[in-house]
Amino acid sequence: MFAQPPNGYLLRDLIVFNQPARHGYLAKGFALELPDLGLALPTVLNRLQDQLSLLLRSVDGHLRLQFGWYSDADYGSELDAFDVVTARTTNDWSRHVRAERSARYRQRMGEGTLRRQRLVLFVSRAVEAAPGFLASVATIERHAGAVLDQGAVEFAQFEQKLRSLFAPLGLRVLPMDDAAHLRHLARFFNPSLALRPGFDPLDTFDPERSLQENCWTSEGVGIPDTGFCLDGFYHALLVVTRWPQTTHPGIIRRLTDLKLTNFRLTLNLEPLSVRDEIRREEHDHRRLTGDLQSEKKVGLERVLEKKRAKVKGLVEGFIAPFRAQMILQTWALSREVLFGQMVALKQAINSMAGAQYFEAAMPSTAKRLWYQSWPGWTWGGYEHHKLYAENLYLADLIPASSSFAGVTPPEALFDGPQNNLIGVSTFVGDGAAVSPAHAMLVGGTGSGKSVLLMELLTQTAPDYALTVILDFGGSFELFTRTVDPQARPIVIHPNSDVCLNYLDTGGLPVSPEHLSFVVALVSQLSGHSADEDRERHRQALLSKYVQQLYRDVFEDWARAHPAEVIEVARHALALAARRRATGGASGLETFVEFRDWQAKEPEQAAHFLRQFEDAAVLRFAKDPATRDEVCHLAFARFAPAAQPTHAMLVELMQLDAATGDQEQARELALQLQRWNRGGDFGSLFDGITNVFLRGAIAHFELGKIPNNAPELKAAAQFLVTHHAQQFIFSLPRSLRKRIVFEEASSFLTMPQGEKLLRASYEQARKFNTWIVSVFQQYDRVRQSPARAAIVGNCKQFFLLKQDDPQDLLALAEDIGLSPRAVDAIAGYAAPGHGQAYSQFTYFHRSHPVPVCGTVHHVPSPEMLYLACSGGAHFEQRRQDLAGDFQNLVPRLVALANSSNSTHSHES
Repeated sequence: MFAQPPNGYLLRDLIVFNQPARHGYLAKGFALELPDLGLALPTVLNRLQDQLSLLLRSVDGHLRLQFGWYSDADYGSELDAFDVVTARTTNDWSRHVRAERSARYRQRMGEGTLRRQRLVLFVSRAVEAAPGFLASVATIERHAGAVLDQGAVEFAQFEQKLRSLFAPLGLRVLPMDDAAHLRHLARFFNPSLALRPGFDPLDTFDPERSLQENCWTSEGVGIPDTGFCLDGFYHALLVVTRWPQTTHPGIIRRLTDLKLTNFRLTLNLEPLSVRDEIRREEHDHRRLTGDLQSEKKVGLERVLEKKRAKVKGLVEGFIAPFRAQMILQTWALSREVLFGQMVALKQAINSMAGAQYFEAAMPSTAKRLWYQSWPGWTWGGYEHHKLYAENLYLADLIPASSSFAGVTPPEALFDGPQNNLIGVSTFVGDGAAVSPAHAMLVGGTGSGKSVLLMELLTQTAPDYALTVILDFGGSFELFTRTVDPQARPIVIHPNSDVCLNYLDTGGLPVSPEHLSFVVALVSQLSGHSADEDRERHRQALLSKYVQQLYRDVFEDWARAHPAEVIEVARHALALAARRRATGGASGLETFVEFRDWQAKEPEQAAHFLRQFEDAAVLRFAKDPATRDEVCHLAFARFAPAAQPTHAMLVELMQLDAATGDQEQARELALQLQRWNRGGDFGSLFDGITNVFLRGAIAHFELGKIPNNAPELKAAAQFLVTHHAQQFIFSLPRSLRKRIVFEEASSFLTMPQGEKLLRASYEQARKFNTWIVSVFQQYDRVRQSPARAAIVGNCKQFFLLKQDDPQDLLALAEDIGLSPRAVDAIAGYAAPGHGQAYSQFTYFHRSHPVPVCGTVHHVPSPEMLYLACSGGAHFEQRRQDLAGDFQNLVPRLVALANSSNSTHSHES
């Protein structure tokens, strides 16, 4: 029966073998996209095994399953999407780096050296033959339509079962339509399609023709001692003839982890009747009971116990019996290569706890096994080598394996250790739910941090309107020039002429967050008291004077601009109304949301403002309860020259004698005078802001502040970070922004630094801003009170080689890394010394299962030239460029090639 290959049609997103009205068969495919489980926790592996076992137990007796696992080199859709973004990139450096990556991967895809594992599940059922009285064509067609409708409903129910079982594990179930079925079948019949990535079988598909006519385009010629030759390739097949003696979750990876591209594994499953199996076991039990009574063999008692346990499991539904057939097929352009691939497969099977195989060397046998492996076909009559199996161990033999793909859709692409491609994204989610996935990058000295970070920033640059870098060593200066040749680092040191007026709201209203920052900074500038009560009193006093300063400046302005005060009051009243309507939104969030609305739909926003009556606006402006809201909002329209300054605050504290705190106020003012323009620390804190962040990048260099000025270093870090955040908050929320804390551990050691870093991770998401912080050691984070906020708000981690095993274990415990992931990180080698790449673990807290796997960073020579921070190379690069940053990309390429890769990326 069915010694010949099956045939059929594609109808209504189903594969129909034979005729649906004349003893046919229906099949439906589901592409299963699994998270990579190579570094998963044991609990995740065990849970997957449990769900696979449950699936097998729940299969209806009239259904059959076929798991088809294979690997190919096709990353075409990902690279096409990647190229679309590259094409719209305006930055020359980002476009060059992305294009180089794409060209590199497309070449490897054409050579077949990339590898991607795929898993497809087909479910099929037989169709009863049409009744004899259906004689007319019309009645037969109606019956066929009813059969297809019934099959579609049943397969849809099976799809829901798959989703309910595996969605909690992060497995995606993608039902295949006619086009997906056709492409899958065409690639099965024609391996040469892998050498023609631009060809789509759908272009030549004729729905009136059968599957064989559409897809089988070359004759299969028998080859003695091998199998057969088809589509220019030599094909050979193996079939498993004995299951492993013991199984465990992940045992099938002995096969799926083989670095073979031309390899397919098919597992056909036919449910057996539980009632018949119970009957057989009970019959054997009776026979063995008689043997035990007559022969008195102790070993028979153990066999009887196993029989009773099996019957109990069958009766209670915990054991589901199957007939299963596992077929392995491999192909190559030469018999020599094919022989090597067969040796690898045979060794892998033998390594699976005593499993055995049969090699189909005769062409007729190989072809019949090949027919058994046709996608969706589980009704073949070749019964040889079908094995009895039970769900409990059969679940371990299902090829539920996938290549680590990272996060999709990817914003950046990297290499994987198994010739796979890995995607990384800084924003995740779908549609309106897209949000920044904050990150932490941890790696010891020489592990490749700087090169990896610049690669990541460069590849993801097309999606960002602004990048803010807080640098501590000058390593990002050349990167800054690639974004804008006219840009230069804003260098902070005691003798610089940079002024960042911390009282300037930067186009935003005075908010509680801003007031809190100002008070914290002024408190830091004036020193701290060891007496807690005195310190609290100082804080309260400073807060009072800061708020009084803003009121005084506002009242002076209000007397000079009475008409504008009414405009501000109307705006403030409108914001109050919207804040009440939105519930928990803060005043700053409401201001930003309304500002963006005004820019997007000015007429509607203006209409909203006009609805408030003049009398209500005037009351809002005069009422002491709301006067401060008007005052605070007015500063959003003040120019830098109109903002209060540090010297004004000092003068207010010196001259105010309204309370009994005059003596302490004058003492604080004396301390703050040191920070006046012309004082000990230059003009950084006092005066009119003269640094205006424009364009696509803002690079602050803080490494020039001498170590003998710790007060200035701490205050400058605090000030610069707040200034950058203010600018980000002033931009439209729809734009993507990012902040890079290049040496984040330095923030955790300064006063208020923990609070600042914590606030960045907690608030940035609301303003569409991605945060990444770089640490050499995790211990600094773990000992910080801000640990919970930082780690809790980080969605992804880039973990390079670690120098301290205990530090790595602490990190693993806090973020939930598996022991296998810890072992992998501990075994990473440092880049250089003969290794042309760095290694890191990419850990992304996806729901419901984390994404975790090893990544190889293979930078281009020009990226290595740009990012390498070694001392000798740093100086040579400075001489090479000589301060000329025009036509930078071609010059970087030329310089990188001329350097002959004498530098390494140990950064």
